[in-house]
Amino acid sequence: MISSRLKNRLISAFLAIITIIVFVPFHTNANESRGSYFNKNYKLTGNARDDIVAVAMAQVGKTKSDLKYTEEWCADFVCDCAQLAKLNFPFSGNCDTLLSMLKTRGGKWYSYNSSYQPQKGDIVFYSKYSNKSNDSTHVGIIYKSGINSDNTINAVEGNTSGVTQSCVNTKQRYITRGLFVMGYISFFDGNASSNGDVDNGKYNDFDINDPETYTEPDRIISLKDPMMRGSDVAWVQYMLKKSGYEITVDGIFGKDSDAVTRKYQSDNELTVDGMVGEKTIAKLKTTANISLETPEPTESPEPIESPEPIESPEPTETPEKIKGDADMNGIVEAADATLILRYVAELEMLSDEQLAAADMNDDDIVDSSDATQVLIAVVS
Repeated sequence: MISSRLKNRLISAFLAIITIIVFVPFHTNANESRGSYFNKNYKLTGNARDDIVAVAMAQVGKTKSDLKYTEEWCADFVCDCAQLAKLNFPFSGNCDTLLSMLKTRGGKWYSYNSSYQPQKGDIVFYSKYSNKSNDSTHVGIIYKSGINSDNTINAVEGNTSGVTQSCVNTKQRYITRGLFVMGYISFFDGNASSNGDVDNGKYNDFDINDPETYTEPDRIISLKDPMMRGSDVAWVQYMLKKSGYEITVDGIFGKDSDAVTRKYQSDNELTVDGMVGEKTIAKLKTTANISLETPEPTESPEPIESPEPIESPEPTETPEKIKGDADMNGIVEAADATLILRYVAELEMLSDEQLAAADMNDDDIVDSSDATQVLIAVVS
């Protein structure tokens, strides 16, 4: 018979080992857009830096389940904030990929040890390994400019630790310890307006996912620094795509768009200068052979009579649930405690049936205390 003291020691040791195994720092792999679930209690001003921060700060306290993310989501959160702020911003749920895309599309990179003072609206990238690592494992948005006197920066982030699950939080993070700051991407110049056009707001009012909102250019589109952005850039990219060229429609005229434009001009006996002017626009209208107008609806065919319904087989009986049997294999064992801890660390997803079995305390919350109760049941 195991003594109470030995039992407690075994449980403590087991939990310590499992905690080391499962509670690893978060690393983004997801690619999910969940902006439709965000709190809309914010006001957009047209200033890109203010707007992305306003959207993010309105979500503070929201949990992973509130926002309907199902995987690691810090990069998704940043991208969703940018989309709701109506910014021309790439989308990736992977930190490294997002960093690469922002650099490619004109974002300016400032290393953690440069003299640069992070500005409100900058995107901050972290690594769990070191400041000089090339592997970003977390990302956030600077909500207050500058570096604090204790060498910390002010960021609002998704996928941060919460009481029972990850959530949106504001953080004052040390630059050179904890989650190491790799550096900052400044994607907006000065007081750049939403959709990245500083000079003319008429190019800003469009939806990147809706070609109906693109506008034919009334200015020459070309590669510039900063890059040209807007509804007319999206129009050019869309027409190139419809003409058979591989191009991303993101409303940002970067190096890729310039290269595709030059290839198109060469293929169509136009002056190869990368500048989308009158002649290139006229040719695009011909080669794309499309209209951005909504087509007339076609008549629906006559409905086909549905066949007689097939009787469903009799439902099979669901096996009785056993408290603590999180993996539903009919046995309560140490592996169930491990599975519960992995769920708490958000490394595993559990079905509703599994959650009901794992909730040893019947408090409608599955946490580490349930894993402890499972271990007590195992060693008893």
